[in-house]
Amino acid sequence: MKVVVLLVLLGAALLLPLLNLGGETLLHMSVYSATLVHFGALTLYQMLRGDVHGFFGQFVDMDLENHGRHMVTDGTTMMDVLTEMYVTYANRGARGLALRFLESQTQVEILQEKDEQPKRCYGIFGCVKFTKKWYHKQYRPYNTLPMGSRDIQVKFNLTQNNKTREIRSSPDQSDLENFNASLPTVLYIHGYMSSTSDRKATQLKEALQKFDNVNYISVDWQIGARQIYTVSMCNTLLVAMETTHLVRQLQNLSGLSLQYVHIVGHSMGAHIGGYIGSWMPGLGRITGLDPAKPGFDHMPAEVRLDPSDARYVQVIHTDMGSEQWNLPGFGVQGSSGHVDIHVNGGFLQPDCRDAARFLEHVLVGNLACQHNKAADVFLATIPPVSSCQTIAHECSSYQRYTSGLCPRCDRGNSTCVQVGYRSSARRLAGRTGVTMFLRTAIDGSSCQAHYSLQFRVVASPAATPGRLVVSMTGRHGNISTTLPQVPRTTTKDSGFSLGAALAYMKPIINWLIELLTDYQNISTNDYIIPESGKNYSFLLASDINLGEVDRVLLTWTPRGPEERKQEELAIHVADVMLTPMTHLYSAPTLVIRSEQHSNIVTLPAHHAIALPVYRQ
Repeated sequence: MKVVVLLVLLGAALLLPLLNLGGETLLHMSVYSATLVHFGALTLYQMLRGDVHGFFGQFVDMDLENHGRHMVTDGTTMMDVLTEMYVTYANRGARGLALRFLESQTQVEILQEKDEQPKRCYGIFGCVKFTKKWYHKQYRPYNTLPMGSRDIQVKFNLTQNNKTREIRSSPDQSDLENFNASLPTVLYIHGYMSSTSDRKATQLKEALQKFDNVNYISVDWQIGARQIYTVSMCNTLLVAMETTHLVRQLQNLSGLSLQYVHIVGHSMGAHIGGYIGSWMPGLGRITGLDPAKPGFDHMPAEVRLDPSDARYVQVIHTDMGSEQWNLPGFGVQGSSGHVDIHVNGGFLQPDCRDAARFLEHVLVGNLACQHNKAADVFLATIPPVSSCQTIAHECSSYQRYTSGLCPRCDRGNSTCVQVGYRSSARRLAGRTGVTMFLRTAIDGSSCQAHYSLQFRVVASPAATPGRLVVSMTGRHGNISTTLPQVPRTTTKDSGFSLGAALAYMKPIINWLIELLTDYQNISTNDYIIPESGKNYSFLLASDINLGEVDRVLLTWTPRGPEERKQEELAIHVADVMLTPMTHLYSAPTLVIRSEQHSNIVTLPAHHAIALPVYRQ
């Protein structure tokens, strides 16, 4: 069995680069093959020793699922995935092996904390020397001095009035013919294994040009970003130094005001924005799109994106992982902004868990689906893409959020904020480190209308479990929702660590996953159990904004045969309230009463009751 598991693992790893049709596949094939053989031999050795759990347990802890799922993007190969296995495996003991492998695959010196730290200068951009704060035994054991400026080849492209031209990091007046310092300036910085020619980066540029009259500057460092992860991680410093130099030149030549500069950074690009902001006090905004985790999470503020890096830092998390469910992610888990928005709890994005779409993701070189969802959420907040307001709400937990138990979003308080491009720090009233939540549709769309439904069970003679169908009719349409909504499913380690390690390869080797992994609901509460005197609350979601709701239908469907008497299975509820949540300033709460205007509503079994609504 162990040999079969090994062969399947290696076969799946071999299959991915063959499916990935990117141009770098053949270029890196020899390095990839050597890495795979090395990794496979080490795995086989551990398996023959009977130490499968111990060996793969270390990889589970160090995000094997994350690397197998995320590190193959934009036409790259599994070479990066397997290399990073060594980088993180070094954190668990095999430091010598990992270090020798890294040194054999790079042209730069691998630095450790105990080393005499060298210093390297990069001309007008400044110098780099790593101090102790840049090292951590577990989270960042290695650094490398950034590659040279000529090697990374950072390119800046300025777009204004739909005219794009490349500008130098030390521009002159001729470079700035279409730069207008009186307009807001947006800088977009991509992440690891990416570039500014990616589809989402292009969509962002086009959307901003349609919606807002801005100076849009794309920062392309794709050569520096397509290295072994540790090298790219440290290249971020030089990219930040060059971009900082450019912004200072724009200040000197055009009078650019920093308070009108907005940096949007994805993955490593978010931390690059943080470095720029820390060196340029007074920077207006930074939006971090799922800032990269490896080498940044749990590190001091100087090493990563932090609220002090700009007047307003908003972070959108889509791939944080979950310690509770043993699901690691590629995005940071800690608080990084004035407000940290956890989309769908910060992990398990619904449209990325669809096995039927997995091959599509592979063929387009996008195995970082959850990590990239942050860019989709941000893009959807720009009016040419979507006309709806995307509102996140503060809550003590995602469970309370999905139960509709968040504080009201009243005028004057700071319990909700608009997500994305049109967001403002004014709503936070000076607060920082605020955690908010946002739920999207099954297809990933963040343009949803949310309603909080609350009621109290007055009497339930039979106390029979059942489901409640809520139908709402408004000016712009109607929806029907069954409560409780069937929760999404996830995988949980069954005790054999390889099962968790392979969880994200499910579409390729589904039969093996079924053998090794137990599937279970995050919540097994699929029915409402009406108990007298108990309060209930739910979050209702609609793909359309219903507008002003004027009628609600409630249908109580108890579990079991329908022949049983409706009266015996009826429940009596009171204080039924419906609160719209998709408004920056809270809309009036709707009070639902019986046709006799009674506060108590009787719900017979299997029978729809139409109820009028009253504005509180």
